[in-house]
Amino acid sequence: MTLLLRLILVALLSAGSAIALFQSFGKKLIESKFNKELEAFKAQSQKELELFKPHNIYEFNVLTTRKVKWIEKEQDVL
Repeated sequence: MTLLLRLILVALLSAGSAIALFQSFGKKLIESKFNKELEAFKAQSQKELELFKPHNIYEFNVLTTRKVKWIEKEQDVL
């Protein structure tokens, strides 16, 4: 009877250890994968934002001046 209890105890301890190791390594693996994908997403978002930014202040001024003129013409028509 004591041999059977020892075997059950060893099996439970082994299972508990395996579960603890799996949780620890699984969490680290998931976190590292998530962090890599997050960094890739941030880089892609930054690239997309760069497409919408004016490349210099002159270009920005030209665009805003055109918009102001368009609004003024629209107000004159109304």
